[in-house]
Amino acid sequence: LSLSADGSISGKRSFGGAGQAGAWARHWLRTTSANDRCKKAVESLGGNMQGVAVTNVTSTDDRASGCCFVTSEFSAPGFVQFLRGGLVLARFHVLNRDSIPRFVEKERRMPVEIRPVGERDEVVLGLPAGINMEELPPKAVLTGPYGSYESSFECEGRSVVHHRMFTLNLGIVPVNAYADFQRFLSDVAKADRTAVVLRQAQ
Repeated sequence: LSLSADGSISGKRSFGGAGQAGAWARHWLRTTSANDRCKKAVESLGGNMQGVAVTNVTSTDDRASGCCFVTSEFSAPGFVQFLRGGLVLARFHVLNRDSIPRFVEKERRMPVEIRPVGERDEVVLGLPAGINMEELPPKAVLTGPYGSYESSFECEGRSVVHHRMFTLNLGIVPVNAYADFQRFLSDVAKADRTAVVLRQAQ
């Protein structure tokens, strides 16, 4: 992501890889028509971004290595929040998180079947002249019998890099453990909304 002084961003999102990740990227290409690829790419983005416009979707498929990647180019206005005193909040919650199940009911009468989930993301935000790094959130680590979550931020020159890992384990959540499972998912969602604090130069 490249941040502009007015708070808008432009960026590229790439998914795929070798093995199963590459197979999923090829499946996405086969089952998505050329006319629908920009629309589907918009649906894969979300979180903190509103008014996303995808301008181009391309792919690379190296049969020798088995690596296949799909890359979309996009832009969005109002990515950051400007506060008094020159502070700026940037939330790196930019990808659709439909893979995380949502359970809003307070109680369950039946056990919950967990389908396995494995996500590993890296988001890089390049800062413009006039906006500097102020404060990074602490590392977040959540572990339990149902899965794990890890989120960390670091500075690399004029960029802020967010590393995120989330897994759900295949299994069954009994009714008497439903509240603990619901709390784990709530803590993950809360950690995903953590903001990096930037500051406008005076």
